[in-house]
Amino acid sequence: MAKAYTIEEFNQYISEICNIDGRVKPYLFNIGYDRWSAAHSIVNRSMVMTSNIAESMNSVNKAARDLPIYDLLDYLMKLVGAWNNTNRNAALATGTMLSTKYEIMLREKIIALRSMTVTPSNKHLYT
Repeated sequence: MAKAYTIEEFNQYISEICNIDGRVKPYLFNIGYDRWSAAHSIVNRSMVMTSNIAESMNSVNKAARDLPIYDLLDYLMKLVGAWNNTNRNAALATGTMLSTKYEIMLREKIIALRSMTVTPSNKHLYT
């Protein structure tokens, strides 16, 4: 039910649950469907990470699903590129300094990372 993306799908699930135990619907209604149901959410959850990356992509590419495969891949490539650009610009615009303790920890990690090497464990996986 929480992962139902449409009101119709949500209503179908709630009906099935009510057939099992009628006390559930009033309980969930009192909590507020918008607090836990994606279908009833009052905020745009398209950029919220779900339990599955495929669900995150599905929530933003509904319009592109009917495109031919090349156009779909082009759309997805541009979408991920736009996300990366937005996140990069936000990171570059951040001027907040860490506290001294965490700044020292970060610098130590950066120094340690410079001496690390990436080696292939097989031809498809790097460690």
